[in-house]
Amino acid sequence: MTAPAATRMRPERRFWLAAFGLIAAIAAATGLVILRGSTVGLAVTTTPASGATISGRTLIGLTFPTAMETDSVEAHLTLQPAVAGRWSWEENGSRSDQVAHFIPLQPLTPGVIYRATLTKGARATNGRTIRTDTVWQFTIRPPSLLLLRAAPNGPPDVRNLWMANADGSGLRQITNERMGVLEYSASPDGARIAYTTPETQRATALWAINLDGTGRTRLSPVGDPSIYATPAWSPAGDIILYVLRGVVTTGNAPNASLIGSVNPSVTIGTSKLWGVAPDGRPLGRIYGRGDEVGFDPVWSPDGTRIGFREQVNAQSEAAVVLSDLSPDPVKVPAGPGSRITWSPDSGRAAYDEAVPDPTGAMSSRIIIVGADGTGARTFLGADARSEAAPAWSPDGNRLLFTRAGAGAGGVMTDLWVANIDGNGRARLLGGDGLSSEEPAWSPDGGTALATRFNPTTGEDRAVWFVGADGQGAHPIIPGGERVSWIP
Repeated sequence: MTAPAATRMRPERRFWLAAFGLIAAIAAATGLVILRGSTVGLAVTTTPASGATISGRTLIGLTFPTAMETDSVEAHLTLQPAVAGRWSWEENGSRSDQVAHFIPLQPLTPGVIYRATLTKGARATNGRTIRTDTVWQFTIRPPSLLLLRAAPNGPPDVRNLWMANADGSGLRQITNERMGVLEYSASPDGARIAYTTPETQRATALWAINLDGTGRTRLSPVGDPSIYATPAWSPAGDIILYVLRGVVTTGNAPNASLIGSVNPSVTIGTSKLWGVAPDGRPLGRIYGRGDEVGFDPVWSPDGTRIGFREQVNAQSEAAVVLSDLSPDPVKVPAGPGSRITWSPDSGRAAYDEAVPDPTGAMSSRIIIVGADGTGARTFLGADARSEAAPAWSPDGNRLLFTRAGAGAGGVMTDLWVANIDGNGRARLLGGDGLSSEEPAWSPDGGTALATRFNPTTGEDRAVWFVGADGQGAHPIIPGGERVSWIP
């Protein structure tokens, strides 16, 4: 007997119904995945670790598993207490939309517990979002001092890196370089220090070391006869600027003898600015192509600019250069000087310059100028006389500086403070036969430090402490010099 047509078609119909059902299920599942794609939570890794006690210059870091909408992330991070700062989206010197750092413009306050929150809603470029708040907190440790000092029983002219508590106690040596340390710059979190040291009578090398004396790493090539100078660690922690003067041998004498003695077959190149990553990876020349000469770089607090000196031509015409690392930096004509200092908001710079006084003798004065090169004016105006070494206060309202004057032992310099408008001048250190140099503010602006010594003999060198009101002046570290703060 032949089965009815309807009966014969039933298995085929069941097959096609099942196939269409499977296709519909797959489509629905795919649609659900697409629909949920923007709501599946993203994990985020944060630094510093929650509960850590850290430097006041430690960067606040966020690392994501995928590229993020940077504006969205920045809008969803809050700090309590509130902090002014800027953002950097870089990793190892290259742009990355997965790694963000918030860089405070000023050191965070010691003893304060900060609470960071990345609120839900920050978006990735693929539509996914942070679905829950990420909260962590950290405490800021007290600042310390970093300085150069000769070992008590060592050669007096061989100075190494030391650190100490803010009151000068707890002295401990960091480096033990046979020929000493020349110049240094600490990383923004104070964890590592870049420094230069002599290798021969002429050549110098660039190194980095941990604050506890471990991890000593060479950043300049082994055997390089060049001169490395004035390292400057960027506020973002990703670039160490330095001055490089190449040494070229033009004769047939061995390099070793050339480096160790004056020889007409050696040509020393002009000063150029170069960069190196903290891990030693070369970043190339930053400034000094062709005949350009740059030296003594100083980063602005927000890390967007550098200030440095430039010798314009062979007649020693000079300038202060304020550069945002673009091809056309701002150049302000200026006489030779010793220091450039930035305002806390990075909007202005102050520098000293040597100029002829009315008698024709050379004197010095301090100039304040906008970061764009406009609005230059003489600090203290018509009353300016022999001021140098400016240091901008953390609150942006005052300058520390040295002022030269005649003393019993000849010319010496005293430490002064004044408001940015030139008012409120007061001498903080002086009148006791000692000369002051290298002034530095404490992170809170409540005290000042300076290196002091006998200008006649060069002896009695020490780091001195004084309140910003001129009270409590006293030496805190015998033999110390070139002191700075580690937040």
